[in-house]
Amino acid sequence: MKNILQGIVNYRANHNEAWPDTLDDIHEDLYSPLEELIENPYTHDNPGYEYVKPRKDADPATTAVLFQLRDGKQDLSLEAGYGDGRVLPYRAQ
Repeated sequence: MKNILQGIVNYRANHNEAWPDTLDDIHEDLYSPLEELIENPYTHDNPGYEYVKPRKDADPATTAVLFQLRDGKQDLSLEAGYGDGRVLPYRAQ
């Protein structure tokens, strides 16, 4: 999850703070191929994460953008990834 989030942070840094449309857009900003990162090691879902593109003006520090999947659905009891690269318990906005 941290590696995918770092790809999102890198993408934003390289694209005038624009959010990627999909995770496919960050492939050049990752250190490993997305295919190697997309399986969730905890739930074993593949894909194991869902990216939700936030509003253009969303604050990266308070906006969850990457959610863990369990049985193909967002599991909000698991940690979420925030736009600033942190992984924290999900906080409803």
